[in-house]
Amino acid sequence: MRHLKKSLAGHLASKGLAPLEASRLSESALAFLSAIGAIPPVRLAIMERDAQIYKLRGQRIECSSITKAYGISRGSIYVAVRRHLRRLRGGNGE
Repeated sequence: MRHLKKSLAGHLASKGLAPLEASRLSESALAFLSAIGAIPPVRLAIMERDAQIYKLRGQRIECSSITKAYGISRGSIYVAVRRHLRRLRGGNGE
């Protein structure tokens, strides 16, 4: 949930909230949304995994290393990267 928290905190800070308050509020909001089922925990895990894979590919880590670390296929890596890019660009990433 680290990536989603950081993204939400950045958005709140851009709206004028102090960075520390934005971080606290984003953590609280995500915990609340997860607790009431608005964002299923599985969904949060997928978003976080996609962000981590995207970061690794940005660091030019080979697909074979990522497939071993995450136990996914090479094609799944490309799907995760595309899905994360859509989230970054403002799409829903579905």
